[in-house]
Order: sequence, then structure tokens, then C-alpha cells
Amino acid sequence: MIFKCFWIWHKLFYYFLWHFMLFLTYLVPMNGFVFGFCVTCLSALFWPAMLPNWWVPIGLILALILLAKAPLFSGALLATFWMSVYFYTSTFQLNDIPTSNTLFTVKIISLVSVNRDWISIDVEVTESKLNKVNVEQTRDADFIGDKFRLSWQQPPQVKVGQIWQIETKLKPITSIMNQGGFNQQRYYINRHIQAKGRIKRGHLVDYQPSLRQLWLNQFTSYLADYQNKAIILALMFGDKSLISPERWQQLRQTGTGHLIAISGLHLSVIFGLFYWTTQFILLKARWSLCLLRTLNVHQGRLGHWVALCCAISAAWFYAYLSGYAVSTQRALFMLLIWGAFSLLKHHHSVWQKLVYAMFLVLLVDPFAMLSGGFWLSFIALMIIFSVIDNAEFKTTKHLVTVPPHASHRLGSSSTKWLQVKANLINFISSLWAVQWRLSLGLGLLQIVLFGTLSLNSIWINLFAVPWFSVLVIPVTMMCLIIGLLLSPFLGWFSGLSLFYSKWLFNLPDQLLSPFVELLSLAEQFTSPILPISEAWVLAIMYSLFSVVLIQLAGGFSTLFKLLNRLLFGGRYSNFANENTYDLARLAAVVLLNIPLMLQATFYVTNSFADELASRFYGTTVELHVLDVAQGSAIVIQQGQHAILYDTGAAFGDFSYAKRAILPFLHAKGIQQLDYLIVSHLDNDHSGGVKDIVERFNATHIISDGILGKTPELRNYPQLTISPCTAGKISWGNVTVTVLNDNLQSDKSNNQSCVVKLVINHTYSGMITTGQSKQTDILLTGDIESEREFNLLEHAQKITADIVFVPHHGSKTSSTEAFIAAVNPRLAIINAGFENRYGFPKKQVLDRYQAKGITCLTTGELGQLSIKFNQDGYHVSSYRRDLAPFWYNRLFRFGEIVKAE
Repeated sequence: MIFKCFWIWHKLFYYFLWHFMLFLTYLVPMNGFVFGFCVTCLSALFWPAMLPNWWVPIGLILALILLAKAPLFSGALLATFWMSVYFYTSTFQLNDIPTSNTLFTVKIISLVSVNRDWISIDVEVTESKLNKVNVEQTRDADFIGDKFRLSWQQPPQVKVGQIWQIETKLKPITSIMNQGGFNQQRYYINRHIQAKGRIKRGHLVDYQPSLRQLWLNQFTSYLADYQNKAIILALMFGDKSLISPERWQQLRQTGTGHLIAISGLHLSVIFGLFYWTTQFILLKARWSLCLLRTLNVHQGRLGHWVALCCAISAAWFYAYLSGYAVSTQRALFMLLIWGAFSLLKHHHSVWQKLVYAMFLVLLVDPFAMLSGGFWLSFIALMIIFSVIDNAEFKTTKHLVTVPPHASHRLGSSSTKWLQVKANLINFISSLWAVQWRLSLGLGLLQIVLFGTLSLNSIWINLFAVPWFSVLVIPVTMMCLIIGLLLSPFLGWFSGLSLFYSKWLFNLPDQLLSPFVELLSLAEQFTSPILPISEAWVLAIMYSLFSVVLIQLAGGFSTLFKLLNRLLFGGRYSNFANENTYDLARLAAVVLLNIPLMLQATFYVTNSFADELASRFYGTTVELHVLDVAQGSAIVIQQGQHAILYDTGAAFGDFSYAKRAILPFLHAKGIQQLDYLIVSHLDNDHSGGVKDIVERFNATHIISDGILGKTPELRNYPQLTISPCTAGKISWGNVTVTVLNDNLQSDKSNNQSCVVKLVINHTYSGMITTGQSKQTDILLTGDIESEREFNLLEHAQKITADIVFVPHHGSKTSSTEAFIAAVNPRLAIINAGFENRYGFPKKQVLDRYQAKGITCLTTGELGQLSIKFNQDGYHVSSYRRDLAPFWYNRLFRFGEIVKAE
């Protein structure tokens, strides 16, 4: 009776769902609508700004009007409407965030990182308690459901799921912006984090752990004695808190971090495992077959339906165990779309299913396209589907056909063995075809997205991905299921605890041992992560686009045919059907690969090209002012050589040298740091010296007392260290003049190494003009009024076209006399956005602006780049010129000012 009711319900559900989908298909040609929606959402990566508020209702009305007649444009308009609504309904605008200390009741949703005595956590607001001032500032704002990224110094023990009442002062998500660096601001928007801040104090209100958290705590104790317990926990529950920094470093260097982060690979393995297991039970087990015949049910259809439901349920349960991480949710949506079409027997190609899955992901979270994981997931699926499209050919290639008379002689067992052998060969060849394409394709995509290439990732993933897919993940999950099923009986049988702690996870632990050994082996290779310059990234992007054109044209065979016709007159094949369109396509492919060929040529002939360039037309000079928050870092670049003035701050294991300066130098293709000038020993100017020297250990350091602060420099005998004394350095088209310190103050700020740069630009491109032009730049460090007066008193040549405002725009510097003596046209201020000191001070800005001097601040504009040419110089900023996208805009609210 129960089975009959189940079958009737299944029929009714299938009937209504099928006809509902037919109605939608009749009403809207969904492919065009979905395609327009997806392409428009993806194009938002390049939007300079979100559409204005008044466009939102207009976009929705137009989308509805065009729904039946022009579904492509309707989908595009709906995407603009949806993106705008999603943006404006969030609190990214930050106009309503209180700037004073505020009490919030929050739930801890993620433990992000631990750095010595600091932790970083993500919280979700469950209640906000605002005082009178807060209420006036926020205009009845509602923070419930908002997410914040908070840091906490010397915290108590915290766990995911705890409810805390905290006092915190919030800051906007605005972050530093530099070429090559990690875009934390875009990351925050992708994760729906509306503000960041520090917790002043807090107390625990409640802790009611979820079922997942209870299981996590339970299995953490069971795994205490296993060697690879950290990776096993990450595979079962997505908890990576036990993974050591050394292990993370190995995973990053080998590009295998994705194997322990639950994502599409893991859910697909679980989906396939449960689908085929259920199919086998229903279609092969005798009791199942008897039951189906008794119910007069078609075994193939029901078997597929039940197996699909079981597989989707298992994948959903695994996503729950992982805590519904962003990558897991994305993979789950894809599987749901795939399962829905399979249940409905709606025949679509794998590419159409992929577009529908993307549509669902972007509909649920239109900011998903800001994540690198989004692109990695879908590109990986595209590579896999390209192999699936050729699956029929692969299967036919290894198909074994046995004639009837031969089958009689060989016997049924021999015939089955031949079929098994053919299937095994087909499986291995298909796995290899997928894997080498994934390793190569995702390696190239890693270059485009992150500007790095893990040299070990390609060969390690060739072995590690099949190992995890076939053995590690299925075995680990089977052990977890056994553990969950036996857990209710722990109180009844004392021996079960010993079974859990000694035997249950022994097999997964042993299976992970070769992988861990492989990670250790990869550490022995030099240069595990290769930084890729932006020029290489751009050239590779052009080349990848040409590969796409080739595939759209019918694959590489088309390219070979065209080359054969051009080079050999078509003598080796018939080209009767070729036309001029094919030649145009070939020309486009060749042109798109020219940048890659030139880049490779210049890389191979690096020294020759540099010599040729400097001898005949000089090297372009560029000056880059990096955004390192409340600190200083200035790069003078000529080709692949550079001078660095100051290194930003460092706090514990964190430094702006690692976060911003080194990624920038790699992105610009700088191979040699000729000079490192450290103005003085304050942390915001010298904090990153150690990290810079670890990468460029043959540089010449100009600084006073740097060895006393950083004794580790003695470990680098190639270094040259000299004091900051008056003198001149000729460096290509730049003359570096160190001004004399006649004050000899005991105050650190006034000991700053003041440097004047003279940029000679007597060329434009490759044509020498013969006209001598120069631009003078004054680098001032943190000098104050006493040192400024001393420079004037000794009549030092400080006149400059560009001046770096002393001491970040403090009121202790930039006197009227000093500004008049320098007489610049442009003043640049190294100051963090809404820094706690309130730099630059308003009265200082007023002094410069009163003389008609343009003032630019790195905290507001991001990285500043100045390129010198025949006509003078051109200034570009990251937020306005280099990457002028809506997610890079300046988010601000209030001011946080601390006394100097």
C-alpha cells in the first residue's frame, strides 16, 4: 500500500511539473532569456558604476514587455534590474552605519584566521542595541542579518554558532588598491560583508550548537590519534581550522588546496557514488526485482528516478555537513539543475544545462561572478563537458564486438571479461582525457585570475585528483556514514569508542599518506610558485581567446587544413569547401597570438633587448605610489629594474610588503631591485624590509641604522648597505640625489632620508627628439617643520614639480615657507583611507590648494602611477583609471580621528 501511494504521488508530481515546464517553454524561449541574463550578469565585472535608482523600475517594466517577443533582451534587462536591486538593498552604501562604539548581538558564522593573539571572524547580526547618538546617525537603520568581518585581540575561546554581545566600532569595507595585489574589497562584496571592525569587548550570550557542530566536535575527538586528522576533518565537515600554516603553504605551492575544500569535485563524487550504488541495488538485487514486478512498475524508470533522488539528497546532506560554503552552494545548484532536467526528461545538451546552472547561481547570488572560484568551477565544467561531447567517439573506439560463433567458443565468462576490459580501458582513457585538460586549462586560468603559476600543480594534480576522486573521498564518506549510524550505540557498547579512535578512519588515513608524501616531495623543488607579469597575463588571455575561436570553428583540424592550404597549396587534402571566411578566422588567430610570441621572444632575449632599448631610445620611466594604508612605498621603474623608497608597515606575520609591494613588482615584471632606500626606521616606512630582501637579496640598501632594527639582514652577504649621506646616483634616465641632513636631530621623523629625483625624458617612443626635458620629484619621508626650515636655511635645492607631502599631511609639517620654496604643481599624500590620525589634516590641504597645487591621496585613489613622456607626465590612479569598476569605488562613512 505504501509503495502504491508513493508511486501515485510520483506520477502526479511528475505530471504537474512536466506540464508547468511545458507552459514556461511555450511562454518564453528560455535559452535566449537565460543566455541574456547570464551574459549581462557576467559583464557586470566591467561596469564602471551600478545603474541609478530610477532605472530599477524601468528595467523591470521593459524586461516584462519584451519577455515574449525578445527574450534575449528581456533577460539582459532583468539582469540589470536584479543586479541593481541586489546592490542597493544591501548596506554597501554604508550611509547608515554608526561610527561610534555600538553594541551588537551577533552569531559567529565563520572563524577566518588566527594570527598570534589575534583572530578574525565573520559574524551575522541578530540584534543591535543603539544609543541615542547611534539612532540619530542611523535613521532607524536595521542591521539584523548584516554580516561583518571583525578582528579580536586576545579573545576568549570562540566557536562557530555561538551568540555573543559585542561592542565594536565599524569601518567601511574600503581596502587598499594596487596592481597585482589581492582585491579585498571585491572579496568582501562577494562574501556579502558590509563592514569591518575590531571588537572592544564582548560576552557570551548563548551557545546552542547545531547538529553539524555536535558531530564535528564528536569526530574531532575521535580523530585525535590519526596522523592526517586535519585533512580528514576538512573532507568530512569542511573544517580547516586544524590545518597548520606549513601544510597550507604546501597546498598553495602545489595548487592542491581545492582538494580539501569541499566544492564541485566532492559533491560530484558523492552524487555519482550514491546514484550508481542505488541503481545497482534496484536493478541487480533479487529482492528489489521481485518487489518491482509485484508492483508492476517499470524498473528502469523507477530505478533512475529513485537513484537520482537519493544522489541529490546525499549531495545536499554533504553540503550541509560542509556548512554550506559558497563553493558548495554553487556546486549544489548545478547538481539540482542537472537532476531536475533528468527527472523531467527535458532533453538539453550539456552546454544548455551548464547555462541553466549558471543562471540559477547568478539568480540566487548575482555577486558570485566576483569570485575566482565561480570562474574556476564553470571553466572546469566546460572542460569536462567538452570531453563528454566526444564520449561516443571514445566509447566506439574501445568497443569490443564479439561475433555469435566466437562468443559461443569463448564462453559467457570470457565475453564478459572482454567487455569489462573494454569498459576499463574506456574509463581510464576518459579519465586521462579529462585530467590533462583540467590541469592545463585551470593552470592557465590560475595565471589569468591570480597572476601566478604553480609549477608543481600540473603534474601533482594529474595524480592527486583521480586519487581523491576514486579512493579518498568515497572511502572517507563511507567511514563517516558508518560512524554516524553507529553513534547512537556508543553508550551501549564500550568497545565502540576504541573502534572509532583506532580503526574506523584508519583506511582514509592511510590513503592520505601518499598525498602528504607528495606534498613534502614537491617542497624540494625550487620556485614552486612562479609570479607572472601583467604583460604575460595579457598575452596568454589573447592566446586563450584564439583557442576559443579555433574550437568554435570546428577544432584544431580546421586550423591545420587552413595552414596546409596556405603553406602547401592544399596538396595533402581537399579544400573545395573552404572560403575567405576561414582565412579571416586564421588571420584573427595568428594576430591574437602575436603578443604571446613577442613576450616569449623578449623573455628569451632579455639582456639583448634591454641593451638595445637603453642604447637607441632609452627606457620609459614610471613612478608608482603604492597604496599601503597608513604608510609609504614608492617604486621608480625602468624596464625590469626598479628603486624602492620605503616598504610599508608590518604587524606580526602580516606585512604590506607581502600583501601589496611584492605582488606589484611581480605584476610589473620587475626582475631586479637595484636600490632600496629606507627613509627612517618607523614601522610604517621600514616594516617590510625583511620580506623585500628575502625576494631581492642582492639589492643595495640606503638607510641609517637598518641593521640595528633588522639584524636578519646579516644573513645575506650579497647585500650592500650604506648610510643615507649626501651624494648622487646616476641610474639610467634618473638622477637620484640624497640631500644632506644638517639638522642631525634625535627625533626619528626628522632623520628621514630626503631624496630628490630628476627624471630625464628626451625621447618619445623610439624617436629621439634632442630636446632636454626633465621632471623634479622630492621625496620627503616624515620630516617636520624643524627639518624643513633646516633645508631652507642651508639653501638646498628642493624645488620640484612633484612633492610627496611630508609626514602624510600632518599639521607638524608642510609650512608655508617650505611649500613656497618647493613650488610644486602636484602634491602626493601617502595616507590610509580614514586613518585614525585624520591625515591629511584639513589645514595642510588648504595650504597647498591655496597655491593652486593639485593634491592626490593614495587612501582615496588607490595606487598612483606617473608615466613620463616627451610632453611631461601623465598621472593615473587605480580606482579612476586603471580599474574603474563599481566594486573598486570608494565606500566611506563617518570619520575616525585620533590625536597625533
